[in-house]
Parts: sequence; C-alpha cells; structure tokens
Amino acid sequence: MAHPKPHAIVIPYPYQGHVTPMINLSIRLASSGFTITFVQTEFIHHFISKAQNLVAADVDLFDDARKSGLDMRYQTISDGFPVEFDRDLNFNEYWESMFRDFLDRVDEIVVRTMKADESSETLPFLLIADTFYTWPATIAKKHNMVNVSLWTEPAIVFSLDYHLELLRQNGHVPYNGYADSHINYIPGIQSISIGDLMTYLQDPEAIPMITQIANKGFEQRRAFGLNLTAPSGSNKPSGSVLYISFGSIAQSNKEEIGELAHGLLLSEVYFVWVLRPDIIGGNGTDILPEGFEDVIKDKGLIVPWCNQIDQPTNRKLVVDDWKIGVDLCDGEHVEREEVASKISIIMRGETSIQMKQDMEEVSKKLHDSLDAGGSSNRNFDRFVEDLKAKLCMRNP
Repeated sequence: MAHPKPHAIVIPYPYQGHVTPMINLSIRLASSGFTITFVQTEFIHHFISKAQNLVAADVDLFDDARKSGLDMRYQTISDGFPVEFDRDLNFNEYWESMFRDFLDRVDEIVVRTMKADESSETLPFLLIADTFYTWPATIAKKHNMVNVSLWTEPAIVFSLDYHLELLRQNGHVPYNGYADSHINYIPGIQSISIGDLMTYLQDPEAIPMITQIANKGFEQRRAFGLNLTAPSGSNKPSGSVLYISFGSIAQSNKEEIGELAHGLLLSEVYFVWVLRPDIIGGNGTDILPEGFEDVIKDKGLIVPWCNQIDQPTNRKLVVDDWKIGVDLCDGEHVEREEVASKISIIMRGETSIQMKQDMEEVSKKLHDSLDAGGSSNRNFDRFVEDLKAKLCMRNP
C-alpha cells in the first residue's frame, strides 16, 4: 500500500539570513512530493512585508509556489513580543524569553497542524528547524516525528562550533589576545586566525546570550563585506555592480554609515546596498546623509532586506579563500577615502581583473553543483531518500 504524502513542519530561525535557506529547502522538498507548512514569526513576517512595501496581511511567501501546483502552507507564530518591540536593543531579554517560552508555542502549532488533517494518525510528519534552536528534539520525540536540523551558515562556522571543546582545550577560546595566531587543528579547516573566529567565540562574555544560543544548539555571528555582482534583470555588465551587506544582526552607527555612503559617492561605481533599518538600533530613521538617495538614484539601489546568507568568519571565505572581495577598512574606524580606495581596488585595475576571474571560477563551481547530476542535486536526492526511509520506519 502506498504511504501517505509526507508533511514537513518547517520553522526557521528569526533572522533574515536564516530564513532564505529554509525557504529554498521547503520549495525543493515540496517539488519532491512533500506537503510543507512553513511557520514564520510574526515579527519577521512584518519585517519582510515592510521591506517589500506591502501590507502584512497580503504577504504569502509561497503564493506563486502553490499556483505552480506545490502543496505549501504558510503560518505565523508569536515570539511573545509585540511587533514594535526592539529585539536587537533588548537582545538578552528577547532570547531569554525564547528559551523559556517558545517551545510551548511551537508545540501548540504542531498539534494544531497535525489535527487539521483528518488522516494525521497515519500521515508521516517531520519537523525541520534551525540547528540553533534547542527544543526540536523534544517536540519531535513527543509527537513521533522525524527530526531534521538545518544548518544555515557556512560549513566552516559549523565545524568551529562543533569543535568548541577542542578550541577550549588548546586555549583559543576564550580569546587569548593574539588575533594573528592561527588555528590549524580543526578537521576540515586548513588554517584560520583567531581574529577570524565568530565574535561570540572571540569574546564569550561580550555577547553571552549568543554564546549560550550557539552552545545549546549543539548540545541537543560582526563583519562588513564587499563583493562583485550583477543583479538579476540588471542592464549593467557582469561584475560591474558592487554588492554591500551587513548581515542579519550586525550593528553600526550613523557616523560609520555616513562615511561608507560618502565613500560610495567618491568611488562613482554602480552598487546595491542592503541596509537594514535597525542597523544603528531603534527605528533606524534618517540613517543616510541628507540628500544621499537623490544623488545616487542613477548609480545605486538601497534595499532594506535581501535574499542573503550569513556574513568575521565569512569575511575569511570571501576575502582570503575565494578572493572575490576586500576588507572594507584596515583599522577600527570607517573613513570615506579608504572606502573609495577599496572600492577602486575591486572595480578597476589589475586586481579587479583577477578578482573577476576568481569570481567567475567560484560561480562556475556553484552552477556545476546545481546542474543535473551535480553534487548539490545528488546530495539532495540522497537526503530525500533517507527522509522517506525514516518516515516509513515511523509509519509502517
């Protein structure tokens, strides 16, 4: 007898850099015959809606997917705070509450989702949640679900977090004050300097809640980046548009943002700048220098939210390993002249030529992995086969 259609309840981590990989995985699974219920926090739902200048009630991330025939459902869940609550300014309070109360909210929505289907007693369910969450195993065991943990950051970050005890044993965590000393004993990582470790590993006491989140997630990320791009639908030549991103939780100040803005003006290049409204804390109004957006309207595009993955460890990959970006500043302070100089390095001259060649090579490897028979598709097919086998064992 044919087994019922598997149903995945998907819960991303409430930061934009974690949401996109979950969306991509959900669409791939739905294309492989899974029913998907994607559960987003109300705050992130409103954040995305605001970024797209849409009314929150009108936003459904999977409307187009359903029109193409995929069985995808979209729900929101409260994180226990009103939408206007400043989660960055009150970071510790927010995550203490998430540790304490979010499990019960998720459990309620899991029960409701399972009961909503008349065949739920025989329907194979699975729970897909971000690795940083601490509760998935508890809920999956309670409801006899297959538990899937999705790591949404680079593999190098996973390996560093996974081998945290090894870093401690060798005296590299907490930070020993020698940023240039190198670590060469972590499996899968040839070499990395102390200064390129994630900030919560360099100084666990500076952001204790992030350290706690990372540690607990494995018991059961601030860096600027510049690189080359050619936006989809752009009429600009490939490699001629600068992409600037600060990541999901990095904080800055108005002076630094102003210097970067003036540096962009001095560089006279085309650019796309992902600038979160809360980058300087609070409601983020009047972040940019007066008149800046009018001056750059023919040169640049500023967006508050963009499909992106995570960003000191990511800097190592982009700048040192792949060689398709440069450090924004060499010191502690961002200055417009240095910004303009660094932009010139990657947009003009011999360095620019080599960087574009490196970018094309990296791009080719990524596209090859996504081709039919490529490593990404092969691994995904194996993942689906493994999932279905586990689901059959739970629901014989």
